[in-house]
Amino acid sequence: NISVAKYASIVGWINNTIYAHYSAIVWGEQNTIVYPADVHSFIGGGYNNHVEGSFSLIVWWGDNDIYTNAYPSYNAIVWWRYNNLTNTNYAFIGGGLNNVISGSSSTYASSILGWYRNFVSGSYSVSLWTYAYALHDNSFVWNSTGTVFSSTKSGQFLINAIGGVGIGTGITSAMLTVNGGIKPKSWTSDPC
Repeated sequence: NISVAKYASIVGWINNTIYAHYSAIVWGEQNTIVYPADVHSFIGGGYNNHVEGSFSLIVWWGDNDIYTNAYPSYNAIVWWRYNNLTNTNYAFIGGGLNNVISGSSSTYASSILGWYRNFVSGSYSVSLWTYAYALHDNSFVWNSTGTVFSSTKSGQFLINAIGGVGIGTGITSAMLTVNGGIKPKSWTSDPC
């Protein structure tokens, strides 16, 4: 284990490295916190995690990466493997496998709540479950299929539920099942 920064600590196992002040690696192997992280970053354990962002943390498991030049960045990856945050501020990956939040410039305040191969490139956006792609700002995308389901413009709330969506019911007989009345402000076309 190597720590070449002020007030930095490595508590356990082998081949962990810190080059950022006021940072810590608690357990694991081949975890790294590097400059320009500069200050206050944390890796809780696991294998081959990499933090290059200030006030950022990776809580557990392996091959997770945080890369950002912004100060402060406030990013977090909580659990599992191959998750990546690049060019982000206030970004969060709750867990899962092969999830990515990345923007061509700084992507701000976006989240992947979990599970598999989700992608966010819009600011203030959320993707959830599997192959959900929030490509635009202020978007929410939830997908339960094994194929990519993406936002097409900013401000969308998209659900692709293979078993249907129920509002006020747990029994779905179509893509959208509503228990109760629907009261639209106006119809843009004949609903029948």
